[in-house]
Amino acid sequence: MHTKKPVNLEGDHPAVYAARCGLENAGKDGTASDFNVVAQVALHKKTDPSAEFDAPDLRTTAYAGGVRTAAVPDLGERAVMHVMSGESWLILEVLDGGTVFTVEVGAGTLAETNGRPATDVDAVQAAMIEDMRELMSALKK
Repeated sequence: MHTKKPVNLEGDHPAVYAARCGLENAGKDGTASDFNVVAQVALHKKTDPSAEFDAPDLRTTAYAGGVRTAAVPDLGERAVMHVMSGESWLILEVLDGGTVFTVEVGAGTLAETNGRPATDVDAVQAAMIEDMRELMSALKK
């Protein structure tokens, strides 16, 4: 398994500053990504994002089918974990002040494939929460 180079994007609008970093692995032949991870930070400069934080994301509901959402305690002001049907796409969103932090993990499948053992979804969620804590801490410095 090989890792492709990260894709970093940044945008600064008078209303929102956003930064996004995505990383995915690739099969031995450079194709067939098993996993991809995206971290995004959106700093809302003019409006309070809390009013719409709990509204479902159109992309999530349109493409994922069934979505299971659970609150994540003790993370920012409010945090939720969205688990898409098939458990192949997980999104952790955290509201903290005027900032929305997002970490997404997508996988073609979390079942055993191509010699890769099945992935423990609970372990992935725990890792996402820990990584989010570290991301938030690093950005507050």
